[in-house]
Amino acid sequence: MKRALELPPPKGPWHYSSTNYILAGLIIEKVTGRPAEKEISRRIIKPLKLRDTYWPGSSEHIRGRHSRSYFTTERDVTAVRVDGTEWNTSAGGTGGALISTPRDVNTFFAALLNGRLLSGRGLAEMRNTVPGDPDRLGPDGRYGLGLITSPLSCGGRWTGHTGSVRGGHNNLAAVAPDGRQVTLVINEAPTTDATTTALIAAVDTALCAD
Repeated sequence: MKRALELPPPKGPWHYSSTNYILAGLIIEKVTGRPAEKEISRRIIKPLKLRDTYWPGSSEHIRGRHSRSYFTTERDVTAVRVDGTEWNTSAGGTGGALISTPRDVNTFFAALLNGRLLSGRGLAEMRNTVPGDPDRLGPDGRYGLGLITSPLSCGGRWTGHTGSVRGGHNNLAAVAPDGRQVTLVINEAPTTDATTTALIAAVDTALCAD
């Protein structure tokens, strides 16, 4: 908490920060008197039967079948592509320490947006969005309380979120107004506008295809 309050204020009307999710975890622990991981497991992971979603703690091992991920770093003034699949995610806390699968992510978003996890008022608050940073969310992207929305070529807007980790894995989960869903995972975070555009186009194709 002290470290968060020492950070500089954001520039502009909107700024994404994973620190907010870590603070939310601290609030959960203050209100319930229990670790946030246990409360999230009890209230969300277990009821939704997200069997492949878990908190790995300090373990670098990933259960079950999974893809490798990569990132590029500089070594001796030379760009080197590195395998970043297995690493300790615990530093992410409630801002990103979970390991999951596309199937479980789809299940979670379906439950959230169908009103299974929150009251109607709570979900409405999450869906109350403001314009986001075009460099992060695209020219028409909007952000609410943990939800991104973006327009679809077939009308309406998808609702969901993106995620990435230091090691290279990057995902985008989206739900169309009619309930159609897609979660895409790539094994190296986009580094160019063209790559990001292609990822968003793939989501649009999945949600708008006849």
